[in-house]
Amino acid sequence: MIIPVRRSPRLTDGVASTLSAADASGAIVDGSELPLVVTSRTHNDALTETYG
Repeated sequence: MIIPVRRSPRLTDGVASTLSAADASGAIVDGSELPLVVTSRTHNDALTETYG
C-alpha cells in the first residue's frame, strides 16, 4: 500500500482487510526514503478485560 503525502489511511482490521486473513494477527512494516512519523491505535472487542 502506498500512502500519499499528508494522508492517513484507516484500517479497521488491517490484517483481515489487507491480507484477507480473518482471525489472524500480523505486523505492519513501514519504510520511507524520507523522515517518517507513524502512529496507531488498537482495541479489542472482548466482553471482559478490554483495552484500547
